[in-house]
Amino acid sequence: MVELNKKYSGKELAKELFNISDGTFRNSKQEYLNYMSEFYEWHQEKSKYVLTKEIKPFVPKAKGRKISKDKINNDYEHAIHEILSIEPWNTGAGLARDITFGNEYISKTYHHQVRTAYNYIQPITKENYNITDKQWKASIDGHYENMELEEINEWKQLLNACFGNKKDISMEQDLAILRENGDISEEDYKNALAKLNDNKYQVALDMWKLKYGYRPVRVNRYERKMIEKL
Repeated sequence: MVELNKKYSGKELAKELFNISDGTFRNSKQEYLNYMSEFYEWHQEKSKYVLTKEIKPFVPKAKGRKISKDKINNDYEHAIHEILSIEPWNTGAGLARDITFGNEYISKTYHHQVRTAYNYIQPITKENYNITDKQWKASIDGHYENMELEEINEWKQLLNACFGNKKDISMEQDLAILRENGDISEEDYKNALAKLNDNKYQVALDMWKLKYGYRPVRVNRYERKMIEKL
């Protein structure tokens, strides 16, 4: 049984989690890591693997007939086309979420988490679709909805406050105005102010969410490429 927050080599992970040889693990490493992502949150520290949180009880990987990567890609490609043919505005993360929670066949066949689905989706969309436009939209309950033009302009002004070089723009003043108008609490004000120098974009998102209740997301418009694969 593996331990959380312990550093494992690939050889140790192969033996203690998957009960396979080091060679088998190395030959299909990404497949086994994707499978591990269904059960654990983890990250890599150089050549070591660190499991930080259990998502659900681990189930040993079946050693029966292997599903080919081509079949998995074909199933994802079909699922992506079904979504984008109806609504072409989406993101890679949005598609991963939509397929993970909305496609019963893929969910029951592969049991992938959103992170694993995202890894399959990115190369497929890059190969088969062009991004013909990008727009700021509101992310609300897992869906992307149109923002009013006034809101888009205000959001862009806030981004300028984060990243612009204008001396007359002060993020601290913006936070103070939100606090004085009652749009954010004293605690929220202090927390946002503390994060100001750490991640300005995150500060902008947090400020907007506090005021409007949603986060702006840069959403792609996908258009299927004319040249189809033979």
